[in-house]
Amino acid sequence: MQEKIFGADPQYDGQYYTFGPLNPLEGELVEEFKGYVFKVVARGTAGNDGNVYRYYLSTSPTASVPVPGGNAFTYEYCFRLPPALKLSTVHLYPFVNDKVVSMKQSNYDIDGLAKLAVFSVSKNGHPGTTSGDKQWSSSVFPITDQERGLSLDLRLTSPSKTPNDMQFYVTDQYDTALPFFAIPIGGPPRYRYDIDMKIHR
Repeated sequence: MQEKIFGADPQYDGQYYTFGPLNPLEGELVEEFKGYVFKVVARGTAGNDGNVYRYYLSTSPTASVPVPGGNAFTYEYCFRLPPALKLSTVHLYPFVNDKVVSMKQSNYDIDGLAKLAVFSVSKNGHPGTTSGDKQWSSSVFPITDQERGLSLDLRLTSPSKTPNDMQFYVTDQYDTALPFFAIPIGGPPRYRYDIDMKIHR
C-alpha cells in the first residue's frame, strides 16, 4: 500500500515518519484475531550500523496516541536489550491459542548475559534457556488448559551495562510460529495460586 526507503538522512533521526492515514477496513480481515490486519515489512538493504527504531500504531501523525482496540504483533523479535543501571527487564508476550500443547522458545546471541523466566496464570517464573555469543538456544514448556487463549510473559532480565542485540521466536508442538503481541491478550499474565482448604470436623 505504501513504501519508503530510508538512508543516512539526519532529518529522520529522533523523528516520526507517518504511514497513512489508513482506513481499518482496508486491512486484511483475520477471523482468528477478530479484526483487520495491516502488515509492515522492514528490510535492511546494506550495512550493519546498529540502527534501531520503533513502531507506533497511533491516531496522531506526530505523537504516540493509542488507537482504541488496536494492537500489534510479530512472529519474530530482533531487538536491543537496553543497558542496565541496576537491572534491565524486557517483557515479550507470546499468545497461545486453544490448539497449543507445548511452546518452544528459541533465542539467539544473548551472550549469556541475561536470565529468562516464563510467567503465566499457571507458571510462576519457570526458567528458560538462554544463548551464548552468536549461538542459538531453546527450551520447551508444556501449556496448561488455563493458559490457552491467553498471553504468556517471557521476562528477560540482565545486569549488563552495555546494550546487546538479540533475536527471539516461539513455536508450538508442530513447529508453527506463534505471535508476540505488543499488548498481551487477556492482560499482563498474573500467576493464580491454587489454595485447597480442608475443613476438619
